[in-house]
Amino acid sequence: MTMKTILSSLAAVALFAACTTAPKTEYTINGTTEGVDDGTTVLLLNPATRDTLAVGEVNGNAFTFTGNADSTVMAYAFIDRSNMAQVFIEPGTITANLAEGNATGTPLNDENKALSDAHKALMQADEIDEDAIKAVMIEFFNRNKTNPLGEALWSDLIYDLTYDELTSMLETAPDNIKNYKSNERMLTAKLAEKNTGVGQKFIDFAAKTVDTKNAKKDNLDTTLGAIVAQGKPVVVDFWASWCGPCRREISEALSVYAPEYAGKVNFVGVAVWENSVDDTKKAMDELPISWPIIIAGGRADGPTADYGIMGIPHIMLIGADGTIKARGLRGAKIKEAIEAELAAN
Repeated sequence: MTMKTILSSLAAVALFAACTTAPKTEYTINGTTEGVDDGTTVLLLNPATRDTLAVGEVNGNAFTFTGNADSTVMAYAFIDRSNMAQVFIEPGTITANLAEGNATGTPLNDENKALSDAHKALMQADEIDEDAIKAVMIEFFNRNKTNPLGEALWSDLIYDLTYDELTSMLETAPDNIKNYKSNERMLTAKLAEKNTGVGQKFIDFAAKTVDTKNAKKDNLDTTLGAIVAQGKPVVVDFWASWCGPCRREISEALSVYAPEYAGKVNFVGVAVWENSVDDTKKAMDELPISWPIIIAGGRADGPTADYGIMGIPHIMLIGADGTIKARGLRGAKIKEAIEAELAAN
Protein backbone atom coordinates (compact mmCIF):
# COMPACT_ATOMS: atom_id res chain seq x y z
CA MET A 1 0.00 0.00 0.00
CA THR A 2 1.44 3.35 -0.97
CA MET A 3 1.68 6.33 1.36
CA LYS A 4 -0.98 8.09 -0.73
CA THR A 5 -3.33 5.11 -0.30
CA ILE A 6 -2.69 5.04 3.47
CA LEU A 7 -3.44 8.75 3.79
CA SER A 8 -6.60 8.37 1.74
CA SER A 9 -7.75 5.50 3.94
CA LEU A 10 -7.06 7.49 7.09
CA ALA A 11 -8.98 10.46 5.70
CA ALA A 12 -11.91 8.19 4.88
CA VAL A 13 -11.91 6.76 8.41
CA ALA A 14 -11.82 10.27 9.89
CA LEU A 15 -14.66 11.40 7.64
CA PHE A 16 -16.71 8.32 8.57
CA ALA A 17 -16.11 8.97 12.28
CA ALA A 18 -17.12 12.63 11.88
CA CYS A 19 -20.32 11.62 10.11
CA THR A 20 -21.31 8.90 12.56
CA THR A 21 -20.39 10.58 15.87
CA ALA A 22 -23.38 12.44 17.25
CA PRO A 23 -22.77 15.90 18.70
CA LYS A 24 -22.45 15.92 22.46
CA THR A 25 -25.74 16.75 24.13
CA GLU A 26 -24.89 15.97 27.74
CA TYR A 27 -25.44 18.66 30.34
CA THR A 28 -24.55 18.90 33.99
CA ILE A 29 -26.09 21.41 36.37
CA ASN A 30 -24.03 21.96 39.50
CA GLY A 31 -26.24 23.91 41.86
CA THR A 32 -25.71 25.66 45.17
CA THR A 33 -28.19 26.85 47.80
CA GLU A 34 -28.06 28.67 51.13
CA GLY A 35 -29.52 27.57 54.46
CA VAL A 36 -31.23 24.48 53.07
CA ASP A 37 -31.36 21.20 54.98
CA ASP A 38 -29.77 18.08 53.53
CA GLY A 39 -32.34 15.91 51.82
CA THR A 40 -34.45 18.86 50.66
CA THR A 41 -36.00 18.18 47.25
CA VAL A 42 -34.85 20.21 44.24
CA LEU A 43 -36.99 20.22 41.11
CA LEU A 44 -36.03 20.99 37.55
CA LEU A 45 -39.22 22.38 36.03
CA ASN A 46 -40.25 23.26 32.48
CA PRO A 47 -42.61 26.28 32.85
CA ALA A 48 -43.93 25.97 29.28
CA THR A 49 -45.22 22.40 29.70
CA ARG A 50 -45.37 22.38 33.53
CA ASP A 51 -43.42 19.12 33.44
CA THR A 52 -40.91 18.06 36.06
CA LEU A 53 -37.73 17.28 34.13
CA ALA A 54 -35.70 15.97 37.04
CA VAL A 55 -35.78 15.58 40.81
CA GLY A 56 -32.75 15.87 43.08
CA GLU A 57 -31.72 16.36 46.69
CA VAL A 58 -29.61 18.93 48.50
CA ASN A 59 -26.45 17.64 50.15
CA GLY A 60 -24.22 20.18 51.84
CA ASN A 61 -26.07 23.08 50.18
CA ALA A 62 -25.32 21.58 46.77
CA PHE A 63 -27.04 19.40 44.20
CA THR A 64 -26.42 18.05 40.70
CA PHE A 65 -28.57 17.28 37.67
CA THR A 66 -27.29 15.47 34.60
CA GLY A 67 -29.00 14.55 31.37
CA ASN A 68 -29.20 15.05 27.61
CA ALA A 69 -30.20 18.33 25.98
CA ASP A 70 -31.51 17.27 22.59
CA SER A 71 -32.83 20.82 22.25
CA THR A 72 -32.30 23.93 24.36
CA VAL A 73 -35.04 24.39 26.95
CA MET A 74 -35.70 27.11 29.48
CA ALA A 75 -36.32 25.65 32.94
CA TYR A 76 -36.23 26.51 36.61
CA ALA A 77 -34.17 24.83 39.28
CA PHE A 78 -36.56 25.23 42.20
CA ILE A 79 -36.73 24.63 45.94
CA ASP A 80 -38.84 27.61 47.02
CA ARG A 81 -39.19 31.30 46.15
CA SER A 82 -35.96 32.10 48.01
CA ASN A 83 -34.02 29.35 46.26
CA MET A 84 -34.75 29.21 42.54
CA ALA A 85 -32.94 30.07 39.32
CA GLN A 86 -33.83 30.28 35.65
CA VAL A 87 -31.65 27.81 33.76
CA PHE A 88 -31.27 27.20 30.04
CA ILE A 89 -30.67 23.49 29.60
CA GLU A 90 -28.06 23.15 26.87
CA PRO A 91 -24.94 21.00 26.39
CA GLY A 92 -22.13 21.74 28.82
CA THR A 93 -21.52 22.32 32.50
CA ILE A 94 -23.89 24.83 34.08
CA THR A 95 -23.42 26.44 37.49
CA ALA A 96 -26.70 27.47 39.12
CA ASN A 97 -26.80 29.64 42.23
CA LEU A 98 -30.33 29.34 43.59
CA ALA A 99 -29.82 31.86 46.38
CA GLU A 100 -28.81 34.53 43.85
CA GLY A 101 -31.21 33.29 41.17
CA ASN A 102 -28.77 32.92 38.29
CA ALA A 103 -26.94 30.37 36.16
CA THR A 104 -23.69 30.55 34.16
CA GLY A 105 -21.27 28.35 32.26
CA THR A 106 -22.90 27.90 28.85
CA PRO A 107 -23.66 30.46 26.11
CA LEU A 108 -27.33 31.16 26.83
CA ASN A 109 -26.92 31.07 30.59
CA ASP A 110 -24.01 33.51 30.39
CA GLU A 111 -26.07 35.77 28.11
CA ASN A 112 -29.02 35.64 30.50
CA LYS A 113 -26.74 36.50 33.44
CA ALA A 114 -25.37 39.50 31.50
CA LEU A 115 -28.92 40.70 30.86
CA SER A 116 -29.82 40.26 34.53
CA ASP A 117 -26.75 42.24 35.63
CA ALA A 118 -27.51 45.07 33.19
CA HIS A 119 -31.14 45.22 34.32
CA LYS A 120 -30.16 45.16 38.00
CA ALA A 121 -27.73 48.05 37.52
CA LEU A 122 -30.44 50.19 35.89
CA MET A 123 -32.96 49.34 38.60
CA GLN A 124 -30.51 50.44 41.32
CA ALA A 125 -30.11 53.93 39.86
CA ASP A 126 -31.41 56.89 41.88
CA GLU A 127 -34.03 57.48 39.20
CA ILE A 128 -35.20 54.50 37.15
CA ASP A 129 -35.01 55.12 33.41
CA GLU A 130 -37.74 52.97 31.84
CA ASP A 131 -36.57 53.82 28.32
CA ALA A 132 -33.04 52.62 29.13
CA ILE A 133 -34.40 49.37 30.53
CA LYS A 134 -36.47 48.80 27.40
CA ALA A 135 -33.45 49.56 25.19
CA VAL A 136 -31.39 46.92 27.01
CA MET A 137 -34.15 44.34 26.63
CA ILE A 138 -34.45 45.11 22.90
CA GLU A 139 -30.67 44.80 22.48
CA PHE A 140 -30.58 41.37 24.12
CA PHE A 141 -33.70 40.27 22.27
CA ASN A 142 -32.17 41.18 18.90
CA ARG A 143 -29.10 39.10 19.77
CA ASN A 144 -31.16 36.08 20.81
CA LYS A 145 -34.43 36.22 18.88
CA THR A 146 -33.91 32.80 17.28
CA ASN A 147 -33.35 30.97 20.58
CA PRO A 148 -35.32 30.29 23.79
CA LEU A 149 -33.83 33.31 25.59
CA GLY A 150 -35.22 35.57 22.88
CA GLU A 151 -38.62 33.89 23.17
CA ALA A 152 -38.62 34.37 26.94
CA LEU A 153 -37.63 38.02 26.49
CA TRP A 154 -40.37 38.58 23.94
CA SER A 155 -43.09 37.50 26.35
CA ASP A 156 -41.99 40.30 28.73
CA LEU A 157 -40.87 42.89 26.20
CA ILE A 158 -44.12 43.13 24.25
CA TYR A 159 -45.87 44.68 27.27
CA ASP A 160 -43.46 47.63 27.17
CA LEU A 161 -43.44 48.21 23.41
CA THR A 162 -45.58 50.82 21.72
CA TYR A 163 -47.85 49.78 18.88
CA ASP A 164 -45.41 51.19 16.32
CA GLU A 165 -42.44 49.43 17.94
CA LEU A 166 -44.33 46.16 18.12
CA THR A 167 -45.40 46.20 14.47
CA SER A 168 -41.92 47.21 13.33
CA MET A 169 -40.18 44.43 15.29
CA LEU A 170 -42.64 41.81 14.09
CA GLU A 171 -41.83 42.66 10.46
CA THR A 172 -38.26 41.37 10.87
CA ALA A 173 -38.92 38.75 13.55
CA PRO A 174 -38.24 35.05 12.87
CA ASP A 175 -41.16 32.64 12.67
CA ASN A 176 -40.78 31.48 16.27
CA ILE A 177 -41.57 35.05 17.36
CA LYS A 178 -44.12 35.89 14.66
CA ASN A 179 -46.14 32.82 15.68
CA TYR A 180 -46.17 33.77 19.35
CA LYS A 181 -49.71 33.10 20.55
CA SER A 182 -50.33 36.46 22.28
CA ASN A 183 -49.17 38.72 19.43
CA GLU A 184 -52.64 39.34 18.01
CA ARG A 185 -54.12 40.15 21.40
CA MET A 186 -51.21 42.46 22.18
CA LEU A 187 -51.46 44.26 18.83
CA THR A 188 -55.13 44.97 19.51
CA ALA A 189 -54.35 46.31 22.98
CA LYS A 190 -51.42 48.40 21.80
CA LEU A 191 -53.49 49.97 19.03
CA ALA A 192 -56.15 50.91 21.59
CA GLU A 193 -53.42 52.31 23.82
CA LYS A 194 -52.09 54.40 20.93
CA ASN A 195 -55.56 55.71 20.10
CA THR A 196 -56.05 56.79 23.71
CA GLY A 197 -52.55 58.12 24.27
CA VAL A 198 -51.49 61.53 25.52
CA GLY A 199 -53.15 64.22 23.44
CA GLN A 200 -56.14 62.08 22.43
CA LYS A 201 -59.72 62.59 23.63
CA PHE A 202 -60.89 60.28 26.37
CA ILE A 203 -63.33 57.48 25.52
CA ASP A 204 -66.53 57.59 27.50
CA PHE A 205 -68.13 54.49 28.99
CA ALA A 206 -71.19 53.57 31.02
CA ALA A 207 -70.85 52.56 34.66
CA LYS A 208 -72.71 52.18 37.93
CA THR A 209 -72.11 54.21 41.06
CA VAL A 210 -70.88 52.43 44.17
CA ASP A 211 -71.62 54.03 47.54
CA THR A 212 -71.37 52.18 50.84
CA LYS A 213 -72.48 55.18 52.92
CA ASN A 214 -75.60 56.35 51.08
CA ALA A 215 -77.96 53.82 49.50
CA LYS A 216 -79.67 56.56 47.47
CA LYS A 217 -76.42 57.20 45.64
CA ASP A 218 -75.59 53.53 45.11
CA ASN A 219 -76.13 51.53 41.89
CA LEU A 220 -77.07 54.53 39.74
CA ASP A 221 -76.35 54.77 36.03
CA THR A 222 -73.47 57.10 35.27
CA THR A 223 -70.59 57.66 32.84
CA LEU A 224 -67.01 58.78 33.00
CA GLY A 225 -68.09 61.68 30.81
CA ALA A 226 -70.36 62.97 33.56
CA ILE A 227 -67.32 63.50 35.77
CA VAL A 228 -65.17 65.00 33.01
CA ALA A 229 -68.04 67.39 32.19
CA GLN A 230 -67.63 69.04 35.59
CA GLY A 231 -64.88 71.12 34.01
CA LYS A 232 -61.88 70.15 36.13
CA PRO A 233 -58.92 67.85 35.49
CA VAL A 234 -59.76 64.29 36.50
CA VAL A 235 -57.46 61.64 37.96
CA VAL A 236 -58.88 58.28 36.87
CA ASP A 237 -57.77 55.16 38.76
CA PHE A 238 -58.57 51.80 37.15
CA TRP A 239 -58.33 49.33 40.02
CA ALA A 240 -59.76 46.18 41.60
CA SER A 241 -60.33 45.08 45.19
CA TRP A 242 -58.10 41.98 44.86
CA CYS A 243 -55.15 43.90 43.38
CA GLY A 244 -52.38 44.50 45.94
CA PRO A 245 -50.57 47.24 43.98
CA CYS A 246 -53.94 48.97 43.45
CA ARG A 247 -54.57 49.05 47.17
CA ARG A 248 -51.07 50.43 47.81
CA GLU A 249 -51.57 53.27 45.32
CA ILE A 250 -54.84 54.16 47.02
CA SER A 251 -53.33 54.06 50.52
CA GLU A 252 -49.97 55.67 49.80
CA ALA A 253 -50.61 58.12 46.95
CA LEU A 254 -54.22 58.79 45.94
CA SER A 255 -55.43 59.20 49.52
CA VAL A 256 -52.77 61.90 49.96
CA TYR A 257 -53.31 63.77 46.70
CA ALA A 258 -57.12 63.74 46.64
CA PRO A 259 -57.52 66.02 49.69
CA GLU A 260 -54.47 68.07 48.70
CA TYR A 261 -56.04 69.03 45.35
CA ALA A 262 -59.67 69.13 46.49
CA GLY A 263 -61.58 71.78 44.56
CA LYS A 264 -58.97 71.89 41.82
CA VAL A 265 -58.90 68.31 40.56
CA ASN A 266 -61.54 65.60 40.64
CA PHE A 267 -60.66 61.99 41.43
CA VAL A 268 -62.61 58.89 40.42
CA GLY A 269 -61.91 55.21 40.92
CA VAL A 270 -63.08 52.83 38.23
CA ALA A 271 -63.46 49.30 39.60
CA VAL A 272 -62.75 46.78 36.85
CA TRP A 273 -62.19 43.03 36.58
CA GLU A 274 -64.11 42.46 39.81
CA ASN A 275 -65.85 39.22 40.74
CA SER A 276 -68.72 41.14 42.34
CA VAL A 277 -69.68 44.63 43.47
CA ASP A 278 -69.66 43.28 47.04
CA ASP A 279 -65.89 42.83 46.74
CA THR A 280 -65.60 46.46 45.65
CA LYS A 281 -67.72 47.67 48.57
CA LYS A 282 -65.69 45.65 51.08
CA ALA A 283 -62.47 47.19 49.78
CA MET A 284 -63.99 50.68 49.92
CA ASP A 285 -64.71 50.19 53.62
CA GLU A 286 -61.18 48.93 54.24
CA LEU A 287 -59.28 51.59 52.26
CA PRO A 288 -58.93 55.38 52.79
CA ILE A 289 -61.08 56.27 49.77
CA SER A 290 -62.68 59.72 49.84
CA TRP A 291 -63.51 60.03 46.12
CA PRO A 292 -66.33 58.58 44.01
CA ILE A 293 -66.07 54.97 42.89
CA ILE A 294 -67.84 53.63 39.82
CA ILE A 295 -67.84 50.05 38.60
CA ALA A 296 -67.55 49.29 34.91
CA GLY A 297 -67.75 45.66 33.92
CA GLY A 298 -66.53 42.42 35.39
CA ARG A 299 -63.83 39.99 34.31
CA ALA A 300 -65.10 39.55 30.76
CA ASP A 301 -65.99 43.11 29.81
CA GLY A 302 -65.39 46.73 30.71
CA PRO A 303 -63.59 49.81 29.41
CA THR A 304 -60.01 48.60 29.83
CA ALA A 305 -60.03 47.15 26.30
CA ASP A 306 -60.94 50.57 24.88
CA TYR A 307 -57.87 52.04 26.56
CA GLY A 308 -55.55 49.10 25.88
CA ILE A 309 -55.00 48.57 29.59
CA MET A 310 -53.20 45.27 30.18
CA GLY A 311 -52.57 45.63 33.90
CA ILE A 312 -53.84 47.52 36.92
CA PRO A 313 -53.56 49.85 38.66
CA HIS A 314 -53.63 52.11 35.64
CA ILE A 315 -53.91 55.77 36.58
CA MET A 316 -54.41 58.53 34.04
CA LEU A 317 -55.01 62.27 34.07
CA ILE A 318 -57.71 63.75 31.84
CA GLY A 319 -57.71 67.50 31.29
CA ALA A 320 -60.76 69.69 31.81
CA ASP A 321 -61.20 69.71 28.02
CA GLY A 322 -61.40 65.91 27.89
CA THR A 323 -57.89 65.44 26.52
CA ILE A 324 -55.73 62.70 28.02
CA LYS A 325 -52.74 64.40 29.61
CA ALA A 326 -50.86 61.46 31.13
CA ARG A 327 -51.13 57.69 31.45
CA GLY A 328 -49.52 54.97 33.53
CA LEU A 329 -49.01 57.22 36.55
CA ARG A 330 -47.80 55.81 39.87
CA GLY A 331 -46.73 57.38 43.15
CA ALA A 332 -45.13 60.81 42.89
CA LYS A 333 -45.71 60.83 39.12
CA ILE A 334 -49.39 61.48 39.87
CA LYS A 335 -48.54 64.69 41.69
CA GLU A 336 -46.10 65.76 38.97
CA ALA A 337 -48.76 65.33 36.28
CA ILE A 338 -51.34 67.27 38.31
CA GLU A 339 -48.91 70.13 38.97
CA ALA A 340 -47.96 70.32 35.29
CA GLU A 341 -51.62 70.43 34.22
CA LEU A 342 -52.57 73.09 36.75
CA ALA A 343 -49.55 75.19 35.81
CA ALA A 344 -50.46 74.98 32.12
CA ASN A 345 -53.98 76.22 32.74
